[in-house]
Amino acid sequence: MIYQLSPLLDEYVFEKLVRDILRRVYDDPGIECFGRKGQSQYGIDGFSSEKSGVTFQCKLKDTRFRDDGSLRDILSVEMENELVKTQGLQSKVTRFIFASTFKNDSHLQQKAQSLSRDTLTVEYWGWDTITEKLWRYRDELLPTYYPDIPAKSVPGFREITSENITDAYLIDGDERKELALDYYRINDRDDVVFKVVCNGMDVRNDIVMQDAFHKLENLPGCGSLWIVGNGGCGKTTILNRLAVELVQSYKQVYLLDLEAQLERVDIEHILNYIKFTPNIDSCLLCIDNPAANEDALKVILRHIPELSKNIRVLLAERGHRYHSMKQSGCLTFIHGEEEREPVVVRNSRNQRRLVYSRLFKLLGLSENLISELGEIVLNESIVYVNATYRILLELKKKRLIDYDFDWDDYRKSTHDLPAFRDGYRYIALFYLMGVKSPFEVFARVSGADEPQKRAFLSKFRGLQQESIIVTEWRDDLYKKHIFLRTKHEIISEIYFLEHPEINKNELMVEWFENTYFDDIVESQALVNVFGAKKNYFTAEAYLDFEYLINFLLKGHIAEEVKKFRKLFETLHLAHSWTLLSHGNDDGAAEVLLSALNLMPNNLHTRTELAKIYQRQDKLEEAEVVLKKLLDIDKNNLMARTELAKIYQRQDKLEEAEVVLKKLLDIDKNNLMARTELAKIYQRQDKLEEAEVVLKESLAIDSKQLHPRTELAKIYQRQDKLEEAEVVLKESLAIDSKQLHPRTELAKIYQRQDKLEEAEVVLKEILDISPKDLNSRTELAKIYQRQDKLEEAEVVLKEILDISPKDLNSRTELAKIYQRQDKLEEAEVVLKKLLDIDKNNLMARTELAKIYQRQDKLEEAEVVLQEILDISPKDLNSRTELAKIYQRQDKLEEAEVVLKESLAIDSKQLHPRTELAKIYQRQDKLEEAEVVLKESLAIDSKQLHPRTELAKIYQRQDKLEEAEVVLKKLLDIDKNNLMARTELAKIYQRQDKLEEAEVVLKESLAIDSKQLHPRTELAKIYQRQDKLEEAEVVLKESLAIDSKQLHPRTELAKIYQRQDKLEEAEVVLKESLAIDPINSYAMSELLGVLRKQKKVEFSSRFLKFICQPQYRFGHHSQASVFRFLLCCRDFHMKTEAEIVFDRFGKKFDAKNRTFYEQNFI
Repeated sequence: MIYQLSPLLDEYVFEKLVRDILRRVYDDPGIECFGRKGQSQYGIDGFSSEKSGVTFQCKLKDTRFRDDGSLRDILSVEMENELVKTQGLQSKVTRFIFASTFKNDSHLQQKAQSLSRDTLTVEYWGWDTITEKLWRYRDELLPTYYPDIPAKSVPGFREITSENITDAYLIDGDERKELALDYYRINDRDDVVFKVVCNGMDVRNDIVMQDAFHKLENLPGCGSLWIVGNGGCGKTTILNRLAVELVQSYKQVYLLDLEAQLERVDIEHILNYIKFTPNIDSCLLCIDNPAANEDALKVILRHIPELSKNIRVLLAERGHRYHSMKQSGCLTFIHGEEEREPVVVRNSRNQRRLVYSRLFKLLGLSENLISELGEIVLNESIVYVNATYRILLELKKKRLIDYDFDWDDYRKSTHDLPAFRDGYRYIALFYLMGVKSPFEVFARVSGADEPQKRAFLSKFRGLQQESIIVTEWRDDLYKKHIFLRTKHEIISEIYFLEHPEINKNELMVEWFENTYFDDIVESQALVNVFGAKKNYFTAEAYLDFEYLINFLLKGHIAEEVKKFRKLFETLHLAHSWTLLSHGNDDGAAEVLLSALNLMPNNLHTRTELAKIYQRQDKLEEAEVVLKKLLDIDKNNLMARTELAKIYQRQDKLEEAEVVLKKLLDIDKNNLMARTELAKIYQRQDKLEEAEVVLKESLAIDSKQLHPRTELAKIYQRQDKLEEAEVVLKESLAIDSKQLHPRTELAKIYQRQDKLEEAEVVLKEILDISPKDLNSRTELAKIYQRQDKLEEAEVVLKEILDISPKDLNSRTELAKIYQRQDKLEEAEVVLKKLLDIDKNNLMARTELAKIYQRQDKLEEAEVVLQEILDISPKDLNSRTELAKIYQRQDKLEEAEVVLKESLAIDSKQLHPRTELAKIYQRQDKLEEAEVVLKESLAIDSKQLHPRTELAKIYQRQDKLEEAEVVLKKLLDIDKNNLMARTELAKIYQRQDKLEEAEVVLKESLAIDSKQLHPRTELAKIYQRQDKLEEAEVVLKESLAIDSKQLHPRTELAKIYQRQDKLEEAEVVLKESLAIDPINSYAMSELLGVLRKQKKVEFSSRFLKFICQPQYRFGHHSQASVFRFLLCCRDFHMKTEAEIVFDRFGKKFDAKNRTFYEQNFI
């Protein structure tokens, strides 16, 4: 929305406005209004009597009651007529300004141009032009002509224009040198840095600037871009350089330093400046030091989208503060900026060399000395400020420069003010944390009287190369406040490094004892120190906060502290943060609860407490806290957002939906609420509703990134892969350096079996972010699908080199080892993972699978039971446990586990398939059929349940029904291989051997490396008495995988039919060498030995069943029957009795009957 100043309604006032603008535009105070109403005015309302030759004519038009066309025609005629009248003037007219309250109009501008000649310039100024020029001089003109608009000068806030860039340029050589020296002495005052940039004294960092320009081009409307780097690396200079250069691209550029002392009214003025700017749809706001005033930052960023959807924001801050703000929850994102990488300020060796060559030139150093200092210059780990001070220290030690550091300068400046002589330490202490010191407290702690205070301020106020910076401002009651700071936080840091004997905690206690806590300004300085949450989560704290907080709350001045409620509240929050920084969440929660007993209506305390409860998974407690907060402030948006997140974690999706809809009632354009609402709809499988919400969000701001990613996820779930691909590519067109959309795009390509395209996309991610772990994990998955297991292994090991504790990569690595049959290596990887994260469920599940493959079923069962102890509602572990019970023939236990799983989540599919398998084994075919049909009712496009249903129909001899089911499956997935194999089995049972052969060959045409279809094809050839063809097919299968057992068993059957009993014996013994407890191979071998009349069958079988890993199951019945046949034929009753004594209770009816008839 464009908020334009309304045209004036009084023509005389309008004339005065145009006069005042022209005076400033042409720097001509002699421009005056001409004549008065009723006098001949010769076509003009004002003129310049001497300097600029400017004349102007004003036409106030009421645009409410005439259409544009008629107004245009009237003004065109009036322009020409009024210009003719100017010929009667005695003085020569060189510039004629025709001004109107009608809008800018190309026809009128062309008319003015046509009336111009070599000696006369005619211009048409519409209301847009007048507003733009008025806004340029708003501080002087708004109070007179628009007194109702609250916009006035704000400290630290300035507009950057071509005019003030030109004004800042210095011609005088001495002035330029003085400015340069001041800058290189580390003066980060915004006016100094701005002048340095305007005069080209900085060394442009081309790499950082190019990165910033690229990201700005792709930044959505109302988006923000962060510029981060170490303290003293040149961020402020780069921000000013960007502002100056972007004046050519943006019609309105503002620069704001949040270290300036801002009141709430100042923020209102800033927002009004932006709101009424004539070119709000081409506006850039550059914010330096945003962490210095987080409250102001949040207010500004939250209100900017309400003013326009095309205001872009650049923010420059130290990297550690930027990350602390993210971690502490203070960082405000407008629209999805969390998906965007900040511009990181890095100064290459060459960049540093250029910067310091300029400093050395100013200092006039010799080449030899420059070479000696090269190690400091080229050390990229030392930021500019530290490096500069090290260089100056070295030069001072060598007595090559007579240089006083700021603290030395300060001491010299105060030699005649003994009270202030040691005061630099207090100023440095506060600015160490980015806080300015209130002068009154400083004077008090120094013991200064009024004359000394006046003398001190007269020494330091307004100096260009001062050792400290004095800032002054007046509040709404026009009371003056004075603050002190060092020139840079790094200088404060260096000061204390150079003076390690100073006890900073004692200094702070002295300051406390000299503070008037009923003075808002003095107490607010302490709020700024203790209320910055980021200070508690830095790697190294400057102060012992716990000691200082305890002193303020429990020491001898505790009653005084209570006088300023905001500080009192802040100290309790600070106490909780100290405990949180040491991992003591319980202690932090107790502190906040105690604080709420004293201050029940404090919203910030409640918000912090709710965050702690969420971290502790105490969701009910967090819910209570946030609801109480909403009782106090029903329109609190952050509380509603957090409450919705809690409900989602509690699976109270309907409650979360209600909260977010209420939030949208309060703020209909809230984008975060829409994104969260879409997530809820996805979890409820309301994909169409989620799609609608996200599209509405994009209608509000079409350049958003996060909603596009969510929309792509929905399309994937709807199998609209092409639509998902389009959305993600649109997102990358907005910001080509994004990682998340690329990862999603790679997933789509994988689903489309475009593995090469997926590989390309993931490698692009690694080009952008070489250490990105997610893309490497996905790349490893692709390599696995391509059977490039070694390449996948390499990628995953690279991940572990980057991040040794990465869990996902260890899980994937274990899967690869399993596919390579390196089960021991897989087990080691997973156990190492569990050392890192003992409660990792996926690792335990994979470990259970390994134990199953190793036939360590009891160990697998223990692991899965441990998972259920950790997470009683875990579904995957129940399914695996059911599989183990099935292998142990504990079918009832397996059934119980699966039904428990379905009681937890009735919409699950996999447990139903497993339950159907159990019912089949129990010969409960009707129950199995019911379960599978229920599964297909939930998801009709499933394939596995159809395959199982076809198997049931086969067992029920409903071959036509089975055929129908499988053909339906192939309609859904024409390349489904299992369905073709099952269909071939049905055709075999129907004696449609040729049809079965065709189906199997089609399957092999789809995937020539398949094994199962070859085995089935061999069976068909055997039935067709094509034994040689069957033999060829089986040998081809074994050439693909030499360790297969089933083809060997079939091959042995063929050899038996060909009376090649010795070859059959060899093949079967090979099978048993591969799998010593394979009952099918043993059964066939016993048949061969019986035909060969070899009595060795007895010893071989008894050794077979005595193996430690041997387990008797339903698969053992056939081998037992063959053994009993051999025992009968060779009259070996004793051996039969041995087997019966051991396993007789497990014999099936057929074996029991045979044993009783022949051996009892």
